[in-house]
Amino acid sequence: MQIDAYDQRGEPAGVGGQPSRLLIEAELARLAASPLFRRSGRQVRFLRHLVQCTLAGETARLRETALAVEVFLRHPARYDPRQDSIVRVEARRLRHKLARYDAEEGGYARLSFVLEPGSYAVDFQWREPSSRPRGSMAIFDLEPAAGADAAAQALALQVGAELAAATARLNGLRVVRAGRCPPGGDDAARAQARQGLQVEHLLLGGLRVVDVGRPGSAGGTAGTLLIVSLRLLRAADGEVIWVREIEVQLETVLEALESLARGLVAVLHRAAVKRQLQRVRLAGPPPLLRALADVGPGTDVLEWLGLARLALRQFTPGGCRSAVDWCTRAIDTQPDFAPAWSLRAEAYIACAGFTALPSLQALTEAERSARRALELDPDLPEPWGQIGYVELVLHRQWPQAEAGMLQALRRTPALAQAHSRLGWALMMNRRFAEARSCYAEALDLDPLSVQLRIHLALIALYERDWVRAERGFAAVLEVVPDHTLALSLQGALCLYRGLPDQALERYERVQLTVPALSIGACGRGQAHAMRGDEAAARKALAELRAAHDAGQPVPYQLAMVHMRLGERDLALHWLAEAARCADFNYICIGVDPAFDALRGDPEFQLLLRSTGLGHLA
Repeated sequence: MQIDAYDQRGEPAGVGGQPSRLLIEAELARLAASPLFRRSGRQVRFLRHLVQCTLAGETARLRETALAVEVFLRHPARYDPRQDSIVRVEARRLRHKLARYDAEEGGYARLSFVLEPGSYAVDFQWREPSSRPRGSMAIFDLEPAAGADAAAQALALQVGAELAAATARLNGLRVVRAGRCPPGGDDAARAQARQGLQVEHLLLGGLRVVDVGRPGSAGGTAGTLLIVSLRLLRAADGEVIWVREIEVQLETVLEALESLARGLVAVLHRAAVKRQLQRVRLAGPPPLLRALADVGPGTDVLEWLGLARLALRQFTPGGCRSAVDWCTRAIDTQPDFAPAWSLRAEAYIACAGFTALPSLQALTEAERSARRALELDPDLPEPWGQIGYVELVLHRQWPQAEAGMLQALRRTPALAQAHSRLGWALMMNRRFAEARSCYAEALDLDPLSVQLRIHLALIALYERDWVRAERGFAAVLEVVPDHTLALSLQGALCLYRGLPDQALERYERVQLTVPALSIGACGRGQAHAMRGDEAAARKALAELRAAHDAGQPVPYQLAMVHMRLGERDLALHWLAEAARCADFNYICIGVDPAFDALRGDPEFQLLLRSTGLGHLA
């Protein structure tokens, strides 16, 4: 297989579907840290040498005599392969060990290192989720007690999120975050687990606040007593195979959750061994709950972070800003609590996506928060992915972005967001085959996600496979008829297929559903331009200009309308402005069909090179 190379500026020189050096290095590091290879230094060194020679195309160094001298330190003048079979023997051992690694610890690896008999060149083969037999579990939100106030509901959500974060760090287990338990209790949860989620086990539980102590110094309460209950059920027959209940002070709840999580992992590990599935093991160093690496949360901090999560679940600009405020409040109270900084970074990223704040401001604050989280706890998984995201969208540094996202993925192999975030980044870099693989894994971990299905269809759109893209968007809209993103992208697809009337109908629906979003005016302007109604197109363009003057990040959308009006210079002007102000949409420029007519334009290519996207020129 041909492999991506990186030129002196660090830009990928290969094409989509081929693994980058960064991915290969990440998978080598995963392999070297596995129990199977951890004490096999010579075999790891042998494999690294074979990989390096394969990547460099140095076939002469892959001959038996050269390997004997360079790897096994035989004397070049005295080595006789007929008398000394060290290379062949070690290659055979390595080949067998790699096959065993693929079947066991390497179940979450995205690549296999294959040594074909009779060859010392390494073949890098993609691994698909279907080739990874493993156990599965759905984890539901902890249920607050009946009649619980907003504070208790927030505590239940945050404590459950900490437990879910722990399970996401497990190799060998498919963990689906199922959200709220459906009405109907255990029976409804089991039905959802068997059908929609397709998992074998489900973890349910609750949280009750049973005592409120004296007033706390920060305006909250001290000495809050919690009862946390958990039960693990088999989805097939509803049998409870593990149950625990603890009574704990809020200040020590994470230590108690660590103990609960270890007990849960032991049960799941035994079940996997019994069924000859992948072993359930922790990815990365202990503890399971990374918050334990620094100071524990104060009495109010967990509640405020839970309120931030509730705000993010609103999926609105106001909810995103509210989440930032709650996280900031937690940080002001306890500035050394790394998870609070990480959640604030996520809230700022959401603000950029929902245009709740100017992109440049939101992404800059997201980066600052994520880097602070890593200063406090370098092993916390989420900030690595957040920094990778910012490196791509704000700085447009693809190698650094990929490196961060791979770090997050290695630390949280069962987190759908870690896979989808990397898949999204790969899609924007025209590495569509890898992107599909990431989204397939994310969808396996979050099978009810509409967003993931939309993004899979978006890959097809960016590949100019209009039929597959339409099929994907239509499937989503059949379930959620007014889904804003699906409608907008289906409208874009109609534009690219030369169907402006159908596009206009979609964008008008978007405008009616969410009038505050600028995408409605952008789509209507393009559709009117294609229909030859310049006056209507100019009217939509004026709406976008008014939004821009009011501070909304719409330069990229202005460029799209100007392209439809045949105004190339104005389109280039607004694209340059989109890059300058960190317009969230600018990262799409390398794959967006809206600008296909500019691909061969020297000014367009110069713009890509000057904004960190030269590898897509």
